[in-house]
Amino acid sequence: MKNILALIVLFSFFNGYSQSLSNQEKTQLKSLNITTENLDLSNFTVQKKLNDILKLERKRMTNITVAIVLTSLAASTVIFAGNFNKKDVRSNTFRGIALSQSAIFAAATIPLWLASNKRKKERNRLIKKLNE
Repeated sequence: MKNILALIVLFSFFNGYSQSLSNQEKTQLKSLNITTENLDLSNFTVQKKLNDILKLERKRMTNITVAIVLTSLAASTVIFAGNFNKKDVRSNTFRGIALSQSAIFAAATIPLWLASNKRKKERNRLIKKLNE
């Protein structure tokens, strides 16, 4: 039991990077203007740099997707709030709630857009390092 636990602890510190890139990863790298033909893919440091670039790109795209969804929710909530009758007290209450929700959705997208730009800068910095 101790041996198994020791092996699990030992192997948990290793990062699992594959030795070769899949076709999808190569296509994604090609869309980032990274040519893999000139790189030594058997070198662990090159492989780690490529995987880091791909990981940053995935994080960036996830942030962009969530930000787009929340932005569209905020816009649709504003449109929804505009459809309420302005004379009724209950309608004014629902309108205020809808507008406050849209403000919250819009405010939640700001850190996502900023994080997306930050990941893009980090990714471009790693690409520049890889090409050197």
